[in-house]
Amino acid sequence: MKCAEFAGNRRNPEKFVYHCIINSFVNQTQEVCAKNVLIFEGSCAEYSASANKIQGSHHAKCTNFSPPCPDVYNSTQAYKYPGCFTLTNKNQTKTTGENASAELKPIFHVILCLMTIALVVNRFKN
Repeated sequence: MKCAEFAGNRRNPEKFVYHCIINSFVNQTQEVCAKNVLIFEGSCAEYSASANKIQGSHHAKCTNFSPPCPDVYNSTQAYKYPGCFTLTNKNQTKTTGENASAELKPIFHVILCLMTIALVVNRFKN
């Protein structure tokens, strides 16, 4: 994902970077292009669609996970704290039958996010 291209006509499009984070309802993971921010108080990083920004979650703390997140970290490093992504599984409504595949979406998104990050990192190494 080329976030600078996605940012288009916005001011300072080069400041828009790739993020793989949870949403503000803590029930889905999302891939977004946004400006990186510092996340405080041991919170999971989340994307708030209503505020159109990345912020620390008021509902999801990650200091007790393994690995725990630090008190302060950059939002682009959210992928290092998979405990935040596992919270999305716990907060989804259980479904059966035709909609059962929805339960696999958070796991798929985490895997997809991690694979995308690995590809981007590998590209910059070469």
